[in-house]
Amino acid sequence: MRELLTTEEVAARLRVRPDTIRRWVRRGLIPVLRVSPKVMRFDLAEVVRAFQEHGRGTDGGPRHD
Repeated sequence: MRELLTTEEVAARLRVRPDTIRRWVRRGLIPVLRVSPKVMRFDLAEVVRAFQEHGRGTDGGPRHD
């Protein structure tokens, strides 16, 4: 079973602010599982894969070319 993390937990592991994670979600740069309209969970392996596939952009997030 995969471990699903909160926005704050993903931000801490990636050493960014939770607002940065939310911005990346709005831009469609990282995958998210919406539990409810306000609750998001993340599979860290999928988020890391997005970084590897798209590289890192100037805002620290995955580039979306």
